[in-house]
Order: sequence, then C-alpha cells, then structure tokens
Amino acid sequence: MRQKSTILYAAGLLAALLAGIIYLLLADHTPPVIETDLQNALITPETEISVSLSDASPGLRSVKISLGAESGTITALSAEFSGRPASETIKFSLGRENIRRLFQNAPVTVERNDLKLLLTISATDASMAEFGKGNTGERQFELTVDLLPPRAEILACPSQIQQGRSASLVFRASEPLRGARLLVGADNEKDEFEGFTSYPQKNNIYACVFTLPHTAPPESFEPRLVLTDQAGNVSRIPLNILGLPARYREDRISVSPVFLREKAPEFMRSAPGESDALALFLRVNNEVRKANYEELRALKTRTEATPLWQGVFLRLPNAIKRSEFADRRIYFYLGREVDRQVHQGIDLASVLRDKVPAAENGRVIFAGYLGIHGNAVLLDHGLGVQTLYSHLSRLDVKPGAPVRRGRTLGLTGASGMAGGDHLHFEIFVGGVSVEPDDWLAGAVPWQLIKTLNDLQ
Repeated sequence: MRQKSTILYAAGLLAALLAGIIYLLLADHTPPVIETDLQNALITPETEISVSLSDASPGLRSVKISLGAESGTITALSAEFSGRPASETIKFSLGRENIRRLFQNAPVTVERNDLKLLLTISATDASMAEFGKGNTGERQFELTVDLLPPRAEILACPSQIQQGRSASLVFRASEPLRGARLLVGADNEKDEFEGFTSYPQKNNIYACVFTLPHTAPPESFEPRLVLTDQAGNVSRIPLNILGLPARYREDRISVSPVFLREKAPEFMRSAPGESDALALFLRVNNEVRKANYEELRALKTRTEATPLWQGVFLRLPNAIKRSEFADRRIYFYLGREVDRQVHQGIDLASVLRDKVPAAENGRVIFAGYLGIHGNAVLLDHGLGVQTLYSHLSRLDVKPGAPVRRGRTLGLTGASGMAGGDHLHFEIFVGGVSVEPDDWLAGAVPWQLIKTLNDLQ
C-alpha cells in the first residue's frame, strides 16, 4: 500500500514537473509594446492621444488607462480585445468629465491651467504567463492639464475696412500662443483665404496685417481671431469690423495680331506645344496666370515675424499710373471678346529701362522669370507683407539678399504679359493682392510701426 502511494506521489510530482516545464517552454513572458504620440506634457482635456499596442504572439487581451492625482485614481478607459489581435490603436482624450471625477474631492475651477496628473497605460497579452493572467506592460506619463482657453486684449483695431484695402490688428495675449490667425470668411474654419497670421512680438503682443479681399463680398466678412495656446486650447474671438464694398473700373483691352506674333516665342516658354497664336495667348492668360499666382501665394510663409519697413513705401519715381488695382479687364481680339481677367496690381510707366527701387527694407525671396510677370522680383517686408516688381528687362538682385529702401532691383521692361515698357507693382498681404495706395501714400505702414513702438 505504501509502495503504491509512493508511486502515485512520484507520478504526481513528475506530472507537476512536466507541467512546469511545459509552462516555461510555452508561456510567453514578453509584455505588449506600448507607444503613444504624446509630444507635449502640457495638454487640454480635449487633446487627442493615440496609443499603439502590439504583441505579435500570442496577441493582445486587454488595455486599461487610468488617471491619478493626489486626490485619487480613476479608470478612464478599460477594454477587452476579441480574436487576440497582434496590434491595436486606441485614440482617446482625458475629457472634462474625467477631470471632474478625478478632482471631485478637491474641486478645481475652469481658470486653472496647471493641473498635475499621472497617466498610466497598461496592456495585457493573451499568454499563459502568470498562470494564465498574461504579461502586462505599463507606461506612465506625468502631464499638466490646461483648462483655460487663451484670451486677447485688443490694443489696435479698425472699425471698418473696404474691399481690397489693408488694415492692422494688434492684441496682447493672456499667454504665449502656439498659433493665432485672423479669419475673414463666413464659413467658420473653411476660410477661402486661409486667414491671416498674427505674429508674436514682445511681451505676448501679436501683430496682424490683413485685408478684406477684393473678390470677397462684404456681407461674407465675419472677422474673428482664432487663438491656440501651447496646450491646444482654442479661443474664437469675434471682431466688430464693418466690411464695406468698393467699386472697380472696367478696362477694355484690344489684343492685336502684331502683339500675339511678337510675344509668341516668349509665351511658348511658359506654354510649349501651342501653335495657334490666339490659343497660346489665352492659355498663358489663364492657365499660366493661375499657376503663377499659386506660386506667389505659396511664398507667403517665407516672411519675417517682425516688420522690416520703417514708413510709407516708395513708388517708382516720376511715373504715370497706367492702370488701377483690381481693374476688371475685358480682352478683345479683332473686335470680339475673348477673355476676362482681374488686374491685381498697378502699372507705372516712366522712361525706358528705368531703375526700379525697392519700396522698403526687406529681403529678396524670388528673383527670376515668372510667366505672365516676366522677369520679376518678390520682396518680403515682414508680417506677411510682400511686394512684387514685374516685366523687368534686367534683374540686379538674387534670392536671399537683404535690400534697403531705394536699392535698385533691376530695370523696367516689357517681359511677360506686357505690351510696352512699364513696371507692374503689386503688394500682397498674407498672399492676397491689396490696393498699393494704402502703402504708398496711406497710413497703414507707419501707423502699425508707431503702435508697436509705443507698446514696447
């Protein structure tokens, strides 16, 4: 009997030993990998956090996300996975309700921007480790939660603005901002002109130069500041600025066969493969024009955050204005209307091959050939303000070069879409063409400089 018991005991011991060996051999002891896209320890309750979980074998079983603070710990998310997936991605935000739950025994107000908490993410796999409980991986992140949206104190703002004109806005933010834009369109975030950037100056002061685009109807003008702080809180602040309509001239232009014949070789440089002279002209006046302005608008981001100019912009000396800003041009060929376009700048005519001066201090961000503009120079003057000099016969500057007010950029000419020697002068604000007179004779340039100087 004793011998039989001994045998049974030994068999049980052997079975347990074998089970242990099998467990050690078959059980996976590597916990799941946890990765997040957290780039900033300062976040808002609405900040979306993406968590990537992976466990190649035997796969994922569950995930748990908890929040901890001195007031206690709460579970923000808990989930079981079906099918033992090798990878999963979870997107979540802390949520204001979870923040209230976490701090319910230590109430906080919406004015707080420094709540400290510990974010814990744990994931468990489907292995036999821990006697079937599985391996658990864990990562922790110390976070600061900002509940307070940024505020703005408006320091300088116009009461009204006319189509095509320029204006400036200056405000002091309640905190450093990640981004600040002035939107002008009626469609909340889908602004046709992508808004106008407000640039940081000193002491949380921001400056913005903007326009009511001449193509935008005044009734759609709904200006508002959109401010984003470092944590990601967003404020939308409406501005009480009245949009006024403007009237623009209609300019009838006759396109002659001689002009088409003389310009054809140059036009083919921008639109090769078109043999018919009129078709070539129309292609350049439409497709190439559109592409040229898209290229110019793309350069709006290459601007300094502070104004480089010092006062009123310089005009081509002793020149006669031959066309106005935003002229609605109608093109005729042999008495028949063939095209319509809007003239975005002004045309100034002086003597042949006259010296073209820089309108103000700035930096060359483009110097070369640009389709309808021919040989052209684009200067940046800071805060998104840029000037374009087109149809030049000679270029005297190179991209990247700093220039002083009055520096010769080149000589006037007739390159590009030009029938005679003149300068096409254009001013952009945030990539949008504006009325140059506001800068050549108006109060916009020096008024903004004075406001910023007074605030320093």
